[in-house]
Amino acid sequence: MKKTALFAFIALALILVLGSCSTFNKTTNGALGYGKISGSEKGHFEARGPVTYILHPSLVSLKDTNERLDEIIQPALEAKGANAATNLVIENGFDTIGFLVRYITGGLVGLDYVKVSGTAIKQ
Repeated sequence: MKKTALFAFIALALILVLGSCSTFNKTTNGALGYGKISGSEKGHFEARGPVTYILHPSLVSLKDTNERLDEIIQPALEAKGANAATNLVIENGFDTIGFLVRYITGGLVGLDYVKVSGTAIKQ
């Protein structure tokens, strides 16, 4: 019984430690486009959206906010009273739940996320 409990604890710890992966994309000059963004800073914002797919996001995408970041950024900016963003950090990855979904389905279904944070600007 003690060996089973120890094995379950180690397995759970491994899932929690290894069950998350992220990739960060960050701007160095504060803008991801060619336009110059200026105005009054309204503070830091964070927005998160789902990326749900079958096999791979490029093949069968059920919900992909990677290609529509404006849809998740806009409400966060409006809450700050802003209409532009700078100093963006874009994080793509999956958490423990996403890892378990992918593991249980044998990699057929993916449940990832995209998270965007930065500085809200009122132009």
